[in-house]
Amino acid sequence: RADAALCEGVLAMRSTFLMTKQCLVHGDLHTGSVMVPADGGTGPAKVIDAEFAFFGPAAFDVGSFVANLVFAASLGPSPEVHAMIHAVWVTYVGATTPLKSDNAATAEMLQLACGFCGCELIRRIVGAAHVDDLEKAPEAIKLTAEKTALAIGCRLVKGREGIGSIDALLAIVQEEVGNPAHASL
Repeated sequence: RADAALCEGVLAMRSTFLMTKQCLVHGDLHTGSVMVPADGGTGPAKVIDAEFAFFGPAAFDVGSFVANLVFAASLGPSPEVHAMIHAVWVTYVGATTPLKSDNAATAEMLQLACGFCGCELIRRIVGAAHVDDLEKAPEAIKLTAEKTALAIGCRLVKGREGIGSIDALLAIVQEEVGNPAHASL
């Protein structure tokens, strides 16, 4: 609350959330909302539990989904999770036809997704709705992961306009996951 830049960034994201009506969004997209074929089978993934759907900013769902993956990454270094975050973004941009040839629109979408991701990371740590990945972790790991997720969230909200690629987002995650300042005492 004492971080003026963070509060300003959250207010900007709140304004975008409330005022932008680009498309129908899921509203609660996370890894538990996506069903994939069993045993690596072929076929499309299915998104379930759309009871919170609304018309809003296109970047909201991808930001929320990436936040869920960042929580998994905050538990410790994970090349698999980093690869998933990268694949989610590449797939999202590839499926969003108008953005394919518009680099400025893609960059803006990434910046908004980073802002929403950061807000979700902060909300799930300091709010009442916590994340199972962290709640089920041993206490020492949980505290370190929470500090890491908060640090990532703050950096994404405050620095979202400077994030120009998915690799820049992943670099922030990697830096904070490896930051010894987050280690529990």
